[in-house]
Amino acid sequence: MAARDAALRVRDLYARATDSAVTREIVEATVQALNPLTKNELIDLAVQIEITQKLKTKSDILKALERKILDRKGAFVRVQA
Repeated sequence: MAARDAALRVRDLYARATDSAVTREIVEATVQALNPLTKNELIDLAVQIEITQKLKTKSDILKALERKILDRKGAFVRVQA
């Protein structure tokens, strides 16, 4: 159940990344809250938000999740500028 809840939170945050209320701190805190998940659960979550590269460690997966969300936010901000 925890993995499913985490997946929902991350997918929701990814979808809302373009919202100005979503800050770097919120993204970092949300991703760090995923730490208790197993490596396989994190891989499944990464696939759900279209991260396709092979990641070897939980740390690498968490960084990739954070980067993916922040990149989406950054791309939107650049388009709006």
